[in-house]
Amino acid sequence: MRILFLDQFNELGGAQRCLIDLIDGMSGAELYAALPGNGALSDALRRRGVCVYELPQAGYSSGSKSVADVARFAMGMPRLARRIGAIVQMHEIETVYVNGPRMLPAAAMASRDLVFHAHSYLDKRYASGLVGWCLRWRKAHVIASSQFVARPLPPDRLRVIYNGVTELLFRPPNPPDGRPWRIGIVGRIAPEKGHLDFVRAARVLTERGMRAEYFIHGAPLFSDSSYLARVREESSGLPIVFPGWSDDVSTVFAGLDVLVVPSSHIDATPRVIMEAFSAGVPVIAYSSGGIPELIEDGVTGVLTKSLEAGIEQLLAHPERMNSIAHAARRKWEECFTVQRYVRQVQEFLATAQAGRTTPQLSRAVPPSSEPRHNRSV
Repeated sequence: MRILFLDQFNELGGAQRCLIDLIDGMSGAELYAALPGNGALSDALRRRGVCVYELPQAGYSSGSKSVADVARFAMGMPRLARRIGAIVQMHEIETVYVNGPRMLPAAAMASRDLVFHAHSYLDKRYASGLVGWCLRWRKAHVIASSQFVARPLPPDRLRVIYNGVTELLFRPPNPPDGRPWRIGIVGRIAPEKGHLDFVRAARVLTERGMRAEYFIHGAPLFSDSSYLARVREESSGLPIVFPGWSDDVSTVFAGLDVLVVPSSHIDATPRVIMEAFSAGVPVIAYSSGGIPELIEDGVTGVLTKSLEAGIEQLLAHPERMNSIAHAARRKWEECFTVQRYVRQVQEFLATAQAGRTTPQLSRAVPPSSEPRHNRSV
């Protein structure tokens, strides 16, 4: 199988790490990639033996788009499509795997054999309309990272496949003996990830006398640092630490008692939740986006409307923390291993290449129904 992977970014966000997980699990295939500019993703793929081509950079970041952004996007599509088409013809590519919506129109112009992997919810009507048109036009096969992400997408040839993460060392919760509680938020620093809500909760809990330290692990990706600057400003005078980005997630989780995920309504399926499940760190999150598909409230984590209330109630019951951590670890073993993820995506790619009809959205398998034998890591 000859596959060309397309991604709209060249940094290592969640969708790009999913792509690396998939490539790490593939053997016997000819793998190519085309990415904007040079960056951490292209470096990682080259280290894995993938032939990487450079695409022109778009010149705008994620988030709301200006009229100039939209015009630049439209004018750049024909050139981008020609570049992708040349790669497809040169290597006789059998499947073009589009790892994000921004590349989809050019990919649809360049190739008929498309698999689109939707990692995020298309909340803008113009975006979902354009993506839907491209998918129907090319009769593309679609992977959605959650039922939530699948909502605005055409249901034909679509399957929901939840992300997976590699195993982390499981450490059951250990209530502090004389030290403060360690409460953290981990990952990309962006408005939709809710860092300001985390800071405000830290302020309320500090004023109430809770003895705790707060950690904001991560860095901005796909955008500038203006939001990070605002978060730092709001954190002034609070026991909040900014350790920065770390690829050693096992060590990050080893230093936390609780993970907080205060994402907005558009967050899809945060990998950090699955990583916390594996590591034994209880999760407190908003019931937003695709998060309720991952967390069973009170069993594998806590879903809350108030971060400070959720944190106070969980920390007051160490035995509940322990129960949640073990249940979450079992959930990871059953549903969220990287092996299960890679296997399902590979099966889907084989189905797409063979031209067979795939399960409809209404028949997508939820995580709770995953076979229990997928426990090896």
